[in-house]
Amino acid sequence: MELLSDDTDLTPSRRTVTERSVGPVELRRAWAGWDKALMDVDDAAKAVRDHEVGAAVPDDFGYTVVGDLERSGAVDVTAGKAVADDLIQQGTRAEGALCVVTPWAVRGEEPWVAAVQAAGLEDEGQVVLTSFGDVVVVTAAGGFDVWVETAGPRLLGAHTVRLRTDPALLDPFFLAACLRAPGNDQRAGIRASATSRVDVRRLRVLRATMAQQRRIGEAYRQLVRFREAVADLDRNGELLSDMLSGLLAQGRLTGD
Repeated sequence: MELLSDDTDLTPSRRTVTERSVGPVELRRAWAGWDKALMDVDDAAKAVRDHEVGAAVPDDFGYTVVGDLERSGAVDVTAGKAVADDLIQQGTRAEGALCVVTPWAVRGEEPWVAAVQAAGLEDEGQVVLTSFGDVVVVTAAGGFDVWVETAGPRLLGAHTVRLRTDPALLDPFFLAACLRAPGNDQRAGIRASATSRVDVRRLRVLRATMAQQRRIGEAYRQLVRFREAVADLDRNGELLSDMLSGLLAQGRLTGD
């Protein structure tokens, strides 16, 4: 303490307020991003809006569960594995590194593991990696999520499951659409001591022919595009709103 003067600022950098410099170029770019995101939402919405409610109800199809599909050979179920803390990195991802999927990681900001380490761990059977077309399920009841891997590969941590389908028997996008159905996670939820999770093998899936699966799977792809476009619009709207608020507070926002 003797080495510090009264004027020493010990505020952690994460709590230090920094004002972003915004000029005409940055504002035009933000508006351009908003306009593009708005057009993307409109295009995605048109595709989703073309679908109408049919006369058939879901019971006309009948249901099965993931466990039965596994026994029939239509899908392979593999649980993710916890990754040692000393292997996981945070922050800016190194080139070629693999993201680690966990219930608590925000998509796009996941922790990561170096590619060389991931490859070695996979050879030893210590980690589970995804491939294009795998269905990923986050089984934590509080963070239940389902998606089809289209980027990959990624490393699956604890409380995640990889569903790898036989494409001749089960369309992965159809499967993801069924698993994400409202209430499906609650129906398949179980409690163990103080924690709760979703039992993937109890999740319900429609019985459908391959033609029906592909039709539903394609509609699900369109819905995913719509959902992502809406999320992108929200991000661009927040960025633009923050820029305008800052300029307004600085007295720099001109015009009528």
